[in-house]
Amino acid sequence: MTTQCRSSYLASEILWGHRFEPVLFERKNCYQVDYSFFHRTYEIPSTPSCSAKELAEQMYIQGSRSSFCYENEVALQLVSPDNDPEGNPGGCPSSLTHRSSLSQPTHTN
Repeated sequence: MTTQCRSSYLASEILWGHRFEPVLFERKNCYQVDYSFFHRTYEIPSTPSCSAKELAEQMYIQGSRSSFCYENEVALQLVSPDNDPEGNPGGCPSSLTHRSSLSQPTHTN
């Protein structure tokens, strides 16, 4: 069994990160509705403080900084070793593996 809530609320009636308390209970061979719980809510502590859209945008922005991009990978390989303060081949940071195959053409036109 389920219960439904209204589909239209005033802004002052919305509690962000809250759920309704159950009002429908199974008792022996029947269901009982306890209307004393009708207006009660409980907080969900793990609810983000922003909307789903804002959260997705933040995750996209953070992910795009570290995501793979072919052009960025090639640019890393083309950095001169003279400009690299760590002395790594191809200017790659020590956490990345140098791939010499990226600096070599794989096909010709």
